[in-house]
Amino acid sequence: MKTSTKNTQSGYTFTKATYNPALDYLEGKVLFKEKLERAAETLKKYGLPKEIMEKFQKEQSK
Repeated sequence: MKTSTKNTQSGYTFTKATYNPALDYLEGKVLFKEKLERAAETLKKYGLPKEIMEKFQKEQSK
């Protein structure tokens, strides 16, 4: 179920998604297995950028 909301200042209308309990069975499942496999191969081949690794290290040291 989705609801529409209109911004009164700009007149822009957007659709807001709501919680759908019927889709709970998909939680934790991989929906796009090919993309996940390509991402894993890319990370193995090239690794993570230095900036991201530094951010991880900062978070772990807290």
